[in-house]
Amino acid sequence: MKRALILLLAAIMLPPLLPARIADATVLDGLTSKVDYTNTDPGRYQIEIDLINQVITVYEKDDAGTYTNSVLQGLCTTGNADNPTGVGAYKLGDLKERFGYFVAFGQYAQYWTQVVRGIYIHSIMYDKKDIATLSKSAYNSLGKPLSHGCVRVLPAHAQWIYYNCPPGTACVITKRKAKDAALVSRLKSQKPSYADSRHVDDFRPDPLTLNAVTVIAGVEVRTGFSASKDTTVVKLDAGEAVTVLQLGANWCKVETRKGKLGYAQTKHLSIDTGAPISSQKIYMAKETTHLYSYPGTGAARLAVYDKGAPVHVIGTLGRYWLTAHVDDIYGYVRVKHLAAGAPEGAAKSALTKATGQAVIQDDIIANFRSGPGTSFPVIAELAAGTPVTLQEVSGNWYKAVVNGLEGYIHSGCVRFYQAAAD
Repeated sequence: MKRALILLLAAIMLPPLLPARIADATVLDGLTSKVDYTNTDPGRYQIEIDLINQVITVYEKDDAGTYTNSVLQGLCTTGNADNPTGVGAYKLGDLKERFGYFVAFGQYAQYWTQVVRGIYIHSIMYDKKDIATLSKSAYNSLGKPLSHGCVRVLPAHAQWIYYNCPPGTACVITKRKAKDAALVSRLKSQKPSYADSRHVDDFRPDPLTLNAVTVIAGVEVRTGFSASKDTTVVKLDAGEAVTVLQLGANWCKVETRKGKLGYAQTKHLSIDTGAPISSQKIYMAKETTHLYSYPGTGAARLAVYDKGAPVHVIGTLGRYWLTAHVDDIYGYVRVKHLAAGAPEGAAKSALTKATGQAVIQDDIIANFRSGPGTSFPVIAELAAGTPVTLQEVSGNWYKAVVNGLEGYIHSGCVRFYQAAAD
């Protein structure tokens, strides 16, 4: 209901057609940047980036109207000596991207939130558009000034800012903080090791993209916004089609029909807001496969796709895994078991719920409850390795039998004996 309301409001606020040329001062309420926000109030939070200690903090406004309540804090990586992150007080810009490519540097990042011009808050770098390629060196170097000016943070922190800090949110970048070794040490201790880091769940659809055409000849698609440091990737003739990946009042990130990426001035584009492009696709299961609770075959199986069943994909995570859902059950599917396109005449899914023999995950004690939710009483505590018989699925819970006792257990607490077809 909340998501539907946000989309309805977005539809009401959007103009029916974006003009070919736009004044630089115009602030677009565009589809590509219209993220499915958890918070839409730009005055609710304030971001502080401490260049001395390499710490990012998000404060929430209190009843007195001041920003004193810290709701997020962690280490960050800001600009190096050659590419410093400039101090100042800013309002977050329009540009957003869910999982994008840095044209100038050849790497990817998740959850881009524009601070000003080419400075973004975003996740640690990835070598590919693939959650399995998180850069180990970038992860281990978090807390050191090594970037090209952007602010790198943990993926979970980047995700939170992406969904909770809309354009117009205040962001203060400062060098006036005193050195705080105790704070830095505490934040380092809270950061998991690279080996223990986990992908952050996100079952919201990737933002829509838009079609556009150039309105003049010689439109430059550049590696960034800077006239001195950035270079021209390609020049486009009038009438050439592009896909808009980031939509802003002054600049857009675009992809040409030949796959070239870069930034073009918005005033040189005619953007069709009436035909947004959804990233959601329907695939077909090439063989029996599963919907998992986490991108790993050792995770709990939430459902089974029979061969030929349609698979409703939400967004792209990389070459190995995709997010998907079955009704109100959300999880992950393996790419290698999917074929693009829905099967002909597949009005109904051949999906069945995952049931059968499983055991309690290693290194935990699981609560066995009288009903499918944490509000139900615990009727038993199950040690790691305890065999359980799963009978049916209720959301993220299994109805199960353990030693003749019936109850419910959360799907994340169990693993199956084998990975079967996967």
